[in-house]
Amino acid sequence: MTSDILIIGHTDSGRSSGLNQDAHIITTMGAHPHTVVTAIKATLYEDENEKPLVEIDPDVIEKQMTICLQTRPIHAAKIGYLGTIPAIEKVSALIANAKKNQHLPIVVDPMIIGVNRSYMYDKPTIDALKRDLFILADIIIPSVAEAQAMTGMEIQTMDDLRHVADMLLTLGPKAVFVRGAQFEKGTVVDLLATDSTQLAFNTPILRAFHNETADKGSIASAGIAIGLAHNWPYTRTIEHMLDYVRQNFLEDL
Repeated sequence: MTSDILIIGHTDSGRSSGLNQDAHIITTMGAHPHTVVTAIKATLYEDENEKPLVEIDPDVIEKQMTICLQTRPIHAAKIGYLGTIPAIEKVSALIANAKKNQHLPIVVDPMIIGVNRSYMYDKPTIDALKRDLFILADIIIPSVAEAQAMTGMEIQTMDDLRHVADMLLTLGPKAVFVRGAQFEKGTVVDLLATDSTQLAFNTPILRAFHNETADKGSIASAGIAIGLAHNWPYTRTIEHMLDYVRQNFLEDL
């Protein structure tokens, strides 16, 4: 079966990230992407005098989502940058309603911190994300920096990482996948946590994937959405996504 994946987030004309990256990953993994644009980035370089992202009106976001959900079977949804509290509330309400009527796995890339390590959201918007959207998620996939920002706890050890993952589970998602912990030189640890288990994945650092400009959340969340669309368990889903990463960045092994 070819899966249809709904991807909700921003477009970036200056680099392969956001919906651009999502659609590429989903297509190369054999599924069909269907996009809902929440914001547009049309600047090549960061400019402190120019707003980096222009948010789409929440009513327009609703119309896009409604068309996608009503005109084709959607097997999973990946949610990235939403931009504003009204947009978070609108998307959350639409997702909650859709989940009442169909099996719809939800992957949330929080997008709290950008590739340049600047905050994408202020605190009230982060609170809205945690309150309204996370409870609907089958899995959230924060980076280590985002996990620290949401919990207020610094991750310095493996025990810290496990504790933070458990803290994030209390926000309502069925699973948490914290990305990019580095406790030893040359190795990255990702942690999958559910109410019943925790499983660490150790991978070598791949320069093209783990550098500062790679949209790692986009790559990981799109890959995970594919697995959940097939109703695979979390472990198989994560392993499938990591295999894709390894196969596409072999030059760095």
